[in-house]
Amino acid sequence: MRKCTKSKWKKSLKLYFKLALLVSPIHLLAQDTTNNKILNTALVSGHKQSNENSPKSQIAGNITYIEAKELQNIPALSIDQLLRFAGGVEIQSRNSFGAQADFSIRGSTFTQVLILIDGVRVFDPLTAHSNSFLPVAIQDIERIEIHRGGTSYIFGPDAIGGAINIVTKTASSKFEYDNKKIDLQLGGGQFGTMLGSASYQKEFEKYGISASGFSHSSMGNTMQSGLKNYFDIKTLSILGKIKISEFEKLILHSGLNFSNYNAQNYYTLSTLDSAKANNNTLMNRISYIRQKKGNYSNIDLSWQNSQSDFLFNARTPLNVHNSNFLLLQASHNHKLNKKLVLLTGFQSTFKQIVSTDRGDRQRLHAGGYLAAQKNSEKLNLLLEPSIRIDYDESGGVFYSPNLSIFKLWKTTNLGLKGGISNRVADFTELYVSRNLPATISANRNYGNPDLLPEKAFYAEITYAKKYANVKLNGSLFFRNTANMIDYSLIEGSLIPNNGNINPAFKYNFPTNISNVNYYGKEVFLTTNHSLNSNFRIYNNVSYTYVVSDLQSGIYTKYISAHAKHQIQIYSTLQFKQSFIFSFGALYKSRAPYESITAIRPSTNILLLNANLSYWVVPKKIGLKINIENILDNKYFDVQGAQMAPRWSHFVLMIKL
Repeated sequence: MRKCTKSKWKKSLKLYFKLALLVSPIHLLAQDTTNNKILNTALVSGHKQSNENSPKSQIAGNITYIEAKELQNIPALSIDQLLRFAGGVEIQSRNSFGAQADFSIRGSTFTQVLILIDGVRVFDPLTAHSNSFLPVAIQDIERIEIHRGGTSYIFGPDAIGGAINIVTKTASSKFEYDNKKIDLQLGGGQFGTMLGSASYQKEFEKYGISASGFSHSSMGNTMQSGLKNYFDIKTLSILGKIKISEFEKLILHSGLNFSNYNAQNYYTLSTLDSAKANNNTLMNRISYIRQKKGNYSNIDLSWQNSQSDFLFNARTPLNVHNSNFLLLQASHNHKLNKKLVLLTGFQSTFKQIVSTDRGDRQRLHAGGYLAAQKNSEKLNLLLEPSIRIDYDESGGVFYSPNLSIFKLWKTTNLGLKGGISNRVADFTELYVSRNLPATISANRNYGNPDLLPEKAFYAEITYAKKYANVKLNGSLFFRNTANMIDYSLIEGSLIPNNGNINPAFKYNFPTNISNVNYYGKEVFLTTNHSLNSNFRIYNNVSYTYVVSDLQSGIYTKYISAHAKHQIQIYSTLQFKQSFIFSFGALYKSRAPYESITAIRPSTNILLLNANLSYWVVPKKIGLKINIENILDNKYFDVQGAQMAPRWSHFVLMIKL
């Protein structure tokens, strides 16, 4: 059995590289999130020469940037916690501090949001639930870009709700001779919590290296079931860059994430669920970048391996999974003149899993992209037409056209955007539990290999206004998704199966829902004031409103889970270089959730966090206190997962 699987894997891998070598010279754009900030517009996905302070950068009212200086101050200890206060992003948590979290944008399900590091897709073919296991440390992050709305025309399939691009310091910074930084943190807190991190950066004229490690563990709070909500998370990240010539460089990245955690009610509502899980993720990538006279080219090659196991309860067999994801992408931006830029590129991927409950599966994907940016100075208009074509072994051929039109003024911009995004079902939706020999218990997930690809049409109007120290962005959006995939409770007798389900029980069976409509609006307000040379006040406030057709009246597992109203507030008060106080507030309200158990997601959630840092020796030695859930509210997030009560951390910080 192993020899057969290994032979199939090698055969598919050879086919993948033949396909990649065949089409890579075409240079039809895949996802240039490296330096694609031509004209600072909505096609912005760049991380090399971004200039968010330009008036034109406000065109993209559906893109948010969180810079490193703000990331360090947000009262959070993991990347998913950081994003809880990022406008327009809803974090649907199952545990604390990155043990597992799903990302939702504009009411999307977790499978409809892409996560990228330096423009390179981070993806576990087994399930998109694993997208929060990121092989990069917070200390390595230069900026987080949040692209709201359909972005499949840039990033490829699955970006129906949007995309989150994590830009590393190594990829974005210039070469600086003999620049060295060391950052150490050590701390602990309630519930037996321990944390530590170390970061080292060294740069020279022609090369640079960054190495970071992070460890965070806790015995966890006691849940209603009596189990402990424990977690143990470790991340190691090594990044390097090499200057080949004045116009060329290489970026290297190797990252590891180890996660061990309580997983009760992560995926099922069964009273028999007392699950535990482990997930280990390894990502290696290399990027070649060339930039000269306004033209930009890049080639990215990455390999991601994920190994995980899941134990539903002591009486069930251990599910073991191994997945591989290979990606090759190339892009070229060509500046024809001051008014016209062409963007072309290509992307190919290979996905493969070996799983006890999903079987041995694999598939290839290839996609190409052609776009233009036309600037009419006389009319103050910017046009961005694009077309993307993809082929997937499971989903067939599909198209992702997009058109954006922006009216530009000096400090104000108005935009209209529309297009199509697509998503093919993942291996979990297609095959979960189908490979198990014994009859599975009621309410478990059961895959559907006949699922059709999702197809979403989206449209939005964006408005942006910039004052001296104030930025105001707003959007009205609509999305219609055909063949949307979600789990519904179906009687076993109605489910095509392998003979391992009880016809008298009900199971969570994924189906294509004919049409789901989303309507919503977003408002974002940012202020940044320096009262004098000693005081700085920064505020970021956002409000998101989303309604969908299935908010009530039908039980679906994930469509109905999104927030209807969400308010996010993040504020920082800084005095000189020694005192920093930051405050985060999250309020979200969801429609009544159609659940079959007494434990349900909270209809209303209010979460207040605070962070106080004091540098005893400015920029050298400091102390930090971080408090999670100040009000000690008891609440349940997605699918009824019980979240942590008030939780305090104390951290010693050292910078050399």
